[in-house]
Amino acid sequence: MPRIFIAVILFAATLLLSVFYLRPEWDRFQTLRTDVAELEQISSEFDELIANRDKLLSLINSISKENLGRVDRMLPQGPHASDFLVSMEALTIQNSVALRRIDLVSPEGDKSDAQPQRTGAGQGTPRPAGAVSSPRPVKEVQSLPFNLQVAGSYASFKKFLADMERNLRLIDVENISFSASGKGEISDFTLKAKTYYQ
Repeated sequence: MPRIFIAVILFAATLLLSVFYLRPEWDRFQTLRTDVAELEQISSEFDELIANRDKLLSLINSISKENLGRVDRMLPQGPHASDFLVSMEALTIQNSVALRRIDLVSPEGDKSDAQPQRTGAGQGTPRPAGAVSSPRPVKEVQSLPFNLQVAGSYASFKKFLADMERNLRLIDVENISFSASGKGEISDFTLKAKTYYQ
């Protein structure tokens, strides 16, 4: 009888041990297992992002300096008005059109001389050691309107427009008006257009 009693006590002790000690440890083990699974998923996502980043960096590094220069000429940093005027004069000479006048119109509300305002948490607050600095702010694309008056034949003006379209610097022609001067085929053409810069 005492052996049965001891066996019952040991069995009850085992049950109590499993209820009070092993069950919480099992729950903790299950929680850790799900946490490990989540961390493995996050790690695989990071690996995929790193692979994409490396692929993009290699693509960026494969762009030739010539093509980067072409992009800079297409949308320059700043108006570069003098370069633009020289290129327009060269286009008129190339297409046998007489350049009568070109006026650069300052856009209303142009704040190109104003200093950029800094707002947000980064203003005047210390940066923790090792913190990554934010990238340069992306400059807005701004327009540089201009009016252009040229004189020439219809065929040469048409060729001039085609060359303006093929020009590396972006140009949007908004309005074209013309008047015949009465001297043969020569006509006066007035363009209202704009170009862009960052």
